Order: sequence, then C-alpha cells, then structure tokens
Amino acid sequence: MINFQKHFLILVITAIFFTPPPTSANEGLPLSPPGYEEYKKGEDYDYGRGVAQNASKAVIYYRRAAKLGSAKAEHALGLKHRNGEGIKLDLITSYMWFYLADTNPNGHGNRNMLIFAGKGLTPQQIEEAKKLAASWRKQFPLPKNALAWKTNNKLIGAVLDNYLKYRLTHCLS
Repeated sequence: MINFQKHFLILVITAIFFTPPPTSANEGLPLSPPGYEEYKKGEDYDYGRGVAQNASKAVIYYRRAAKLGSAKAEHALGLKHRNGEGIKLDLITSYMWFYLADTNPNGHGNRNMLIFAGKGLTPQQIEEAKKLAASWRKQFPLPKNALAWKTNNKLIGAVLDNYLKYRLTHCLS
C-alpha cells in the first residue's frame, strides 16, 4: 500500500510542477467536449439511467447538445431518425445528422455509419441532406473553442505519460 501511495504522490507532484500554467490562450477552456452535459442527460433518458426511459426526451437533450456542437449527439440523432425512436422516421434527416457527426472536428468521424445511412437514398436525397447539414451548421456554428477540450486533455495525458515513463524506468528496474 505504501508503494501505491508513493507513486500517487509522485503523480500529483508531477501534475503540479510539469503542467503548464493557464495562459491567455487556454485559460478557462473546457475539459469536456461541447454539449457534454446535455448529451449525457439525453443518454440518461435514452437508457433509463436514474430517470424513466423516454426516447422523446432523449431527442430533446441530444438536440440541445447538437446545437452546442456535440458530435456524439449528432450521431445519436442520426440513429434516432434512422430508427424512428422518439421522433418520426426520416432517412434524409438521419443522413444529415450522420453527415454532421462525420464532419464535426469534435468527433472521430464514422464514415461507415455515413455509408450505412446513405443506403436506400438517391443521390438527390443525399445532396438534400448535405444542404440541410450546411444550413444547420450555419445556424448553429461550432464554438470557437470547440477543440480546446482536446488540447487540455492532451496536456493532462502528457503528464500521465511522463509519470508512466518514470514509473517504468525507475520503479520496475
């Protein structure tokens, strides 16, 4: 147990001394993606975690998160429209949401889901969906600091990497 406490103390000290202080460029930037809280609330309603399961309420929260730029919420809305869960089944709107999620820099892109969503749609319908997506993004642009949470998480990841390197070289030899 003492070994664990020693290593934990080293991790904390490393985090304190080797994490760059906030600068005007990254001060107060989020550690989680945009719309994270709304997306999680939508998931709670979607899966019935702590609340009664309600697909319609899940769609409401996913839509709020999507307005803030959440790629996960855009993906979830694509599924909801594709399956007609909590909202009217609409393949064109489904493709729009998958297209937004795929092109959102906050997400990881899911080209396979986009291809799946395009099955059964004509090229004209796909173009219509892309126009709807452009209209959505124009109405609800991504926040200026949309990728800041990734930057902050990379800093935290760098501290953990340094700790693991230290532990591998000094503690296990």
